[in-house]
Amino acid sequence: MKKILILFAALAAFTACEKKLPSTGTFGDQSVTADAATPIAEFMATATEAEKTGKVTGTITKVCQSKGCWFNLDLGSDKYVRIITKDHSFSIPKDASGKTAIAQGVLRTKTTDVERLKHLAEDEGKSKEDIAKITEPKVEYEFEATGVIIK
Repeated sequence: MKKILILFAALAAFTACEKKLPSTGTFGDQSVTADAATPIAEFMATATEAEKTGKVTGTITKVCQSKGCWFNLDLGSDKYVRIITKDHSFSIPKDASGKTAIAQGVLRTKTTDVERLKHLAEDEGKSKEDIAKITEPKVEYEFEATGVIIK
């Protein structure tokens, strides 16, 4: 009986520790507002420097299913921009695909190495065969968000 009570207490403690995020709201920097957000495609079209700071908006097409630490915003024509959370300091809901996001932060051009591309593909749930096909680094845009609003 004592073992059952200990087991029950341990299970209750682990369940209580799991934090469920709300499906909408502000994540990260709580001072982010929805005003003056630029559509992500327009923001990228005017990015002439290696880094550009601002606030963007768009539709979420994919979310990291491991921790919710990154998501993609739709650019159309099967293209996207990956939004990462600054220093993995916050997460967004894993079920946010299809919702509108407003992200404040910095857009950067970067080269993503093969190891990181494989890690991201794993987070997306891609097959081992698809992951094995990743053999070259990729030059891409990445937006590092300090705060995000999900609507």
